[in-house]
Amino acid sequence: MNAKQNARRIASARLRAFRASPTAPAYPAHSLFTAQTAYQRARTVFFYAPLPLEIDPYALAYTAENAGKHVALPRVSGNDLHFHAVTYACTPHPSVSCFTTLCPRTRGIREPDAHSPRLYPPHPSPNTPAQRTLALPLLIVVPALAFSTNGARLGRGGGHYDRFLARIAATIPAGSYYTLGLCFDCQIMAVIPQEAHDQSVHAVLTETRLISCATARAPAPPFSL
Repeated sequence: MNAKQNARRIASARLRAFRASPTAPAYPAHSLFTAQTAYQRARTVFFYAPLPLEIDPYALAYTAENAGKHVALPRVSGNDLHFHAVTYACTPHPSVSCFTTLCPRTRGIREPDAHSPRLYPPHPSPNTPAQRTLALPLLIVVPALAFSTNGARLGRGGGHYDRFLARIAATIPAGSYYTLGLCFDCQIMAVIPQEAHDQSVHAVLTETRLISCATARAPAPPFSL
């Protein structure tokens, strides 16, 4: 077992134990999330469809849409993530079933329909009806098994978010996007093994605090626009 595999084993065990508690919160407090400068300035917010035990971000997405922001969720396309616009169709208790144009796909996770408007990456054919211009600044809410206080991220081994974040860094000006890891305090690890291709986040939000990651590999202020 290598260092990353061992870290995943430890992180998974911690998360399972925490979520087994009847008092474990479903997601960080709305006030912590909406108080962030990166959220307040963002015109578009990329969320994620949660795997079992991950923080469910749908209530936060509902809040963002009600605030007039564009909301998108990822769709797996080969080895890449494509983010498509979604909207809510019901209130007041947001859940995955309230999103329009979602369909079950890999591992039962619901993803946007392939024909829903795509925000990122740009469609190869720019005039396609399914393409929509990405409104900046952009806030990217990132899931993980664990984060460190310096922004290192431990994923599940598929590399989808590493490839996606690397592409974002190569195509969008640094001051126009912000990456925010979302996790519980129990998912913060002192050290996370990293390789050259691993991507870091600018900050991590838990149920109790915001951790600014000044030494992240892709440092940037909360939108320099």
